Amino acid sequence: MKYNPEIHHRHSIRLHGYDYSQPGYYFVTICIHDQTQRLFGDITTSTIPDMRAGLEPDMRAGLEPDMRAGLEPDMRAGLEPDMRAGLEPDMRAGLEPAPTELNQYGNIVQFTWNDLTNHIVGIVLDEFIIMPNHVHGIIQIIGADMEQRMKQIALSEIIRQFKTFSAKRINTARNSPGISVWQRNYYEHIIRDEKSLFLIRKYIRENPMNWDSDSENHINREINEFRMTEIGGVK
Repeated sequence: MKYNPEIHHRHSIRLHGYDYSQPGYYFVTICIHDQTQRLFGDITTSTIPDMRAGLEPDMRAGLEPDMRAGLEPDMRAGLEPDMRAGLEPDMRAGLEPAPTELNQYGNIVQFTWNDLTNHIVGIVLDEFIIMPNHVHGIIQIIGADMEQRMKQIALSEIIRQFKTFSAKRINTARNSPGISVWQRNYYEHIIRDEKSLFLIRKYIRENPMNWDSDSENHINREINEFRMTEIGGVK
């Protein structure tokens, strides 16, 4: 889907009549104004670690080219060609591309996200990742007592503060006052059950694996795929 500012900047994607200040988990995606830029850093092949690093040459021998080499036929039975198959996500850690190598502006975004709880009551920050031209995060709005409820704000105001503070800091750092950093709108998904929460957290953590480094329309395609699949069909 070709990026269309008329659609992605001006069309409302909020649910009419839904109270976005009520307790719950919200998955948000926020894109930079110019998606052709890798404003926050990059994901390169250098972030894919060599699992043999640090091994002595004689210990590394035998890992090439087939890790099953030398095993008896009955011992080889059941081993998948991909040695990662069947491993739990935490056991697979280190076998995939690392998160974005953040530059100065990426670090500003990370700081601003972490700092939200110092300014906004009644929220908990969950999974979060910074990609070269967008961010994914989960925000939990928690129940509050009457006094806190008077100060509690809606999701849209949380995102507004995040975008405003981070944009001002980035523009100060690059001496470009008033230049747009973020798109006017953002994408949100109401997380309605525990299974959805688990799958969306996994989706966020594994996002670097899906990065298409030579496509300026990556995020538009990603959002469309997310909406169509709704994380494995879970609404």
